[in-house]
Amino acid sequence: MSIPPFTPSVRVSAETAKNDLIQLEMGDWHIRGNESDVGDFFNFLGPYPNSHEALAQISAGQSAQLNEGMFGWMFNRPHGQNNFITKLPLRGTGRGSGTRPGIPIAKGELKIKHLSHTFDEARKLLRFNVSLNPTRFVRYQPCPPLVGEPVEGWNLSPARIRTPEINQANVSNNDEIVLDGNDNILRGARSQCFARGEAWPTHLRRYFMAFETAAELEFARAYGRTSLPLDYPQGVQRIAGDVRYNLDTVETYWEFAAENATRLVRIFEPILMKLGRNARSRSYPDGRAESSTEENATSVLIVLPGNRELRVYAKTNRRIRFEIIHRLKNPGICRLLNPDECRKTTSTVDELLSWFPILANDAAEKLNEVLAILEEELTPVELSAAPYELVAKIFSVVRSSERAETILTLLVENGCIRIPRVGSPLLPDIERLRRKGVLEHRLKADRVMPRYRQALQILQNQRDLMKTPQPRCRHRSRNHTQ
Repeated sequence: MSIPPFTPSVRVSAETAKNDLIQLEMGDWHIRGNESDVGDFFNFLGPYPNSHEALAQISAGQSAQLNEGMFGWMFNRPHGQNNFITKLPLRGTGRGSGTRPGIPIAKGELKIKHLSHTFDEARKLLRFNVSLNPTRFVRYQPCPPLVGEPVEGWNLSPARIRTPEINQANVSNNDEIVLDGNDNILRGARSQCFARGEAWPTHLRRYFMAFETAAELEFARAYGRTSLPLDYPQGVQRIAGDVRYNLDTVETYWEFAAENATRLVRIFEPILMKLGRNARSRSYPDGRAESSTEENATSVLIVLPGNRELRVYAKTNRRIRFEIIHRLKNPGICRLLNPDECRKTTSTVDELLSWFPILANDAAEKLNEVLAILEEELTPVELSAAPYELVAKIFSVVRSSERAETILTLLVENGCIRIPRVGSPLLPDIERLRRKGVLEHRLKADRVMPRYRQALQILQNQRDLMKTPQPRCRHRSRNHTQ
């Protein structure tokens, strides 16, 4: 199994979708104990203290017995007075984390809410705000020996939730170079087979379970290092009523092979810019970079009608990625999950996992609309109409010359026309142009039919030529004397 090549006629399906970002809140856990022990709990969640100031925060009775084995791998060290911290970042969160071994295959933080605080009892609520990257997770999992077998027959080892030591000689590919500096990429036919569509739900479930298990093991280990006995009532708890998953953002993507992915993105750029309600293009590192971590990637991000976002970028020099972004805070997007109510929070992993195929199906539908337009724009049109034919057709169909001029101006200047379904004075004329085969309504905008596409492009080129300042010619006066 390998990545399919990009062709103008390519289309996608929900069954082949993958995810490279899932943002959500995950909770809730409660810790309860005296002030000193709760402070020790947060200290032991972090790595071994490497300064006198950090050591001073550990209780005096424990400081003489410290060793690295008592401390965790998952979180950064807390800053400030431990009893009053409000967040504890995961290790490796932030710029420059790279692929260092031993850090969590996740980014984000543990949010800490103070429920009550006295010297004798401190109660805290613990909730994760995390960014999970399923593609990174799958990349670092050991493949079963017979990866081509049906998923039900796989003998999967315990999920790996920390980045391992990687022999770069084994994973590098001289013909394919990652351009954005991120490690969420599946290389080779074996990895692609391991991550195939039928296996993806299994990987998602293992990822969520592995992250929660790792966190709870760290909670239990750190709590066991405090002076409270392990059977202390209500130490660190997550009871059934506390389980919650609040989904925020999901990125669904498809990849295609390309001889020159960067050039392909540049070819798509002017077409995509006309499709989006909002659009921007980013190149790295030529000065327009918003984040230096993107390195040499070239990307185009547009907001599609319906508030889906589409990002197209060169993931590698030979791989292009199309990504649909769903932000669940938008009520229209949220109702994809539950048509009868705007709800994106659940108390079960099963319901959470049932939402990803729904979003993948919507993402495939929206991306296929874009791919169809790309195909039309990239395919030469035989017997194209001349510019005067487009102008004549519009003025013959539209009954008012003023409205015909307005419609033609909008098409030349914007490439398309966006009007509401009701209430626009242009709507009757737009509908007549649709019936006459001049316009077609796609992605909530009206664009010229393929036969008139080249004619519109010529008019736009003439417009651009008129905007170009012409050099002024200076003529000598006839009466000028040498």
